[in-house]
Amino acid sequence: MREDTIFRDSVHHFLRKFDLMLAGFADGASDDALLAMAETRTARAFMLLGRATGTFD
Repeated sequence: MREDTIFRDSVHHFLRKFDLMLAGFADGASDDALLAMAETRTARAFMLLGRATGTFD
């Protein structure tokens, strides 16, 4: 990923957009809604890409 700048930029863009969406969603969401969101493919991609980029370190 370090060598592919276009992919890296796309990943960081996705992480930023998902994080902003999640922050807005979480304010009014119930625990069940948050759990359902966490189990989506998009949320799983967020976790995978975040770990791959070292965002959560």
